[in-house]
Amino acid sequence: MAAAEPTPLRRPRADQARLVADVLRHQIHAGAYADGGLPSEQDLAAEFFVSRNTVREALTTLKEEGLIERGPRTGTHVALRKYEHGLDALLGLKETFKGYCEVWNEVRVIQEVNAPPAVAHRLRLDPGARVIFIERLRYLGDLPLSLDKTYLTSDVGEV
Repeated sequence: MAAAEPTPLRRPRADQARLVADVLRHQIHAGAYADGGLPSEQDLAAEFFVSRNTVREALTTLKEEGLIERGPRTGTHVALRKYEHGLDALLGLKETFKGYCEVWNEVRVIQEVNAPPAVAHRLRLDPGARVIFIERLRYLGDLPLSLDKTYLTSDVGEV
């Protein structure tokens, strides 16, 4: 007599919804939906092998957490985060976007140059003094955010 085919274990819908919400939450924090739009309920149901009701329950959880917004005809998208901090705190990009999206830098140029007149004036140096020039492209997830150009006095170190 042949052995019966094993059947996959089914979890209660609440457990499945919690799992789907956990995965989506992780993906949102990792910047997977940096463009803002999430797949449709039908696509998510197919991706996770669950019912649309399970997906709706997971999305409701994420909406209650403030991670997503849902609306008729607008679909489901990542909520824009509101960043609030006191004026007494100076936060960098990494601190500002912690838990939302990875911030990373691509150093494009680092070299010793003659200070342009405006830079020499701001750094209280003689015109043409040698300074360290750093140009870096800053990313939020995989999206370019800013091109930063920094001039440092040469007493901070060598190139």
